[in-house]
Amino acid sequence: MGDSLGGLARSGGGSYRVATLIEYVDCLAFRFAGACRRPFILWTIDLCPMSGPIADLFVGTKLTGLRRGVPIFRSRVEGGWVRFALVGRSFVAFLGGSKDAHREIDALRPVGGPPAEGLLPRPLFPRAELKLARKVARTVKRAGSARLAARRLGMKPRRVRVNLRMARHLSRIPRHGTVRCPKKPARPGERSSSAADVAGLAAVAAIGARG
Repeated sequence: MGDSLGGLARSGGGSYRVATLIEYVDCLAFRFAGACRRPFILWTIDLCPMSGPIADLFVGTKLTGLRRGVPIFRSRVEGGWVRFALVGRSFVAFLGGSKDAHREIDALRPVGGPPAEGLLPRPLFPRAELKLARKVARTVKRAGSARLAARRLGMKPRRVRVNLRMARHLSRIPRHGTVRCPKKPARPGERSSSAADVAGLAAVAAIGARG
């Protein structure tokens, strides 16, 4: 996004396991009352190192539209609403900022890259997760209910519903594909982040962006 956006200067950031945080909080036009836009925090999270099911990211979310070829979702977390996009194999969350996240998505670009333009990389999901979501959707359609499908698949009904929600979201995303995530064993005492970790991080950051 560069050093500034909408009158806000990039004012900080950091990393947490598979996530990178960038803050746009400081106002460049502080002398003019009301000149600054709403501050925001950007989370970029690599989906490959995550240990939990990717489908959990879609729990409690609503697909609100497409921008620059990638889907935008809205999710309720402690502290307010979070909007996020799926870009390549990254989960990109916008905490604060514009209401629909369009301004922020329009400014997305690779670190150190030229000004943003054109389509963003299509969302990529781990192959096994995408295959499971599609299999669940087919089984539910044949069985007539999530509970009956769960019996046939040997899964808990909740996991069936979670994967079914992911499959339904994907059916509305025209551009998406799969990725083979590299297998990198964690160091002793470390673990990969799960989808639950991502939701927790987003909730904490949402409170920070609001405050």
